[in-house]
Amino acid sequence: MKLKNKVLKTLILSDINHNNSGIIPYALRFCQDINSDVRVVHVVDTRDNQGIYSAYSASQNVTPEVQSFDEIIRKETKKSEDYVAKHVGREVSVINFQGKIEHEVIVGQLDEIITRECSNNDISLLVMAATPEGDDWSTTDDIFYLVAHTPVPVLLLPSGISYTKPGKAFYVASPKEQTHTEVEKAIGFTRSLNIPVEAMITDGNKEQRQFIKNENDWKTVAESTTGFHVIDSTDEMSIHEFARRKDAGMLLIFEKKRNILQRVVNKSLTEKLSAITEIPVLVFYN
Repeated sequence: MKLKNKVLKTLILSDINHNNSGIIPYALRFCQDINSDVRVVHVVDTRDNQGIYSAYSASQNVTPEVQSFDEIIRKETKKSEDYVAKHVGREVSVINFQGKIEHEVIVGQLDEIITRECSNNDISLLVMAATPEGDDWSTTDDIFYLVAHTPVPVLLLPSGISYTKPGKAFYVASPKEQTHTEVEKAIGFTRSLNIPVEAMITDGNKEQRQFIKNENDWKTVAESTTGFHVIDSTDEMSIHEFARRKDAGMLLIFEKKRNILQRVVNKSLTEKLSAITEIPVLVFYN
């Protein structure tokens, strides 16, 4: 994981359209607070040649006359460039953004572009919308493909969220499910953003607190955790309500690789939480 002694660089996956800045206001303010440089990428996806693009495409407006695929893409790209320049430029000016910032509109297949961007541009964090908007191809499957295939943590932002600097983050875990190494890396990354971390243990075992304090492998986790809470449910609504009552500004979730059958039978905690919570979710995929 890319951290110490390097300037943090965040990739923001744009969901801008002609009259909506999407997640850009929150994402840029968050990056300002964590002293991160920024690369904004907006994708004009080529998987649908009828001119109806994903929530991450710019306008979704299609003129009625018959147009070639190349003409549709050319017009959509030009609109996207104009919208991105307008919305990003406005937010940068409003908050007087201090880091380096660049933005680019790229034509291609969204999943391939973003995984490549995260691998090749010294990116430490990917920020994107948690849920798709509209009835186009951008489903939760598309979003969680990126969660599973990018080599960096992914911050999922709820729709319409207003920015408040996260005062604390809760990692949602159980020592039975996660290794101390996984949790250490997540806490280390989050603390490098100057966000204190508290524990939310979901197996209901109050003895876990003493276990984490006493077990040699978990001592670093215990020393890095500013609070400790135990709940007796892994249900997403219970986790969300507890985090909301405790004023959590962010939830840290750990995901493991699952096969297609597991995905079909049962959605991941990340998917379930992202569908209901107004709290940003930072996902660490193992």
